[in-house]
Amino acid sequence: MGIFDNLGKIFGSEKEEQPDIEKYLQEIEIEEEQKKNPPADFYVKSITIEDEQSLQNVFSELEQRNIVIVKLSSAVKQQPRFKKVVDALKDNATKIQGDIAALDENRLILTPSRVRIVKAAKR
Repeated sequence: MGIFDNLGKIFGSEKEEQPDIEKYLQEIEIEEEQKKNPPADFYVKSITIEDEQSLQNVFSELEQRNIVIVKLSSAVKQQPRFKKVVDALKDNATKIQGDIAALDENRLILTPSRVRIVKAAKR
């Protein structure tokens, strides 16, 4: 490091790092979006059940008081696994005093505590 390098630091003429303009614009866009749409108290989330981890994700979302739409993957729909997964979901919904219902043959809806699903009467 030479004398001129030290003088550059003292007088502020040292090379400055160029700002990342794209990153800055993205940050501004995110801030503006958050001002328009403040965070919600609860969310409706969709999770595909493929393995044990996705089951845990559903339980975690319910604990955070979010409503979860569960899509059952084709691997889960095999008979022994299907019953195990649906039983686990039902047990968890019951444990937290939530609710569960089928939307169709591939999807279920689970709600956190104090949220009930009005189920249509069977015809």
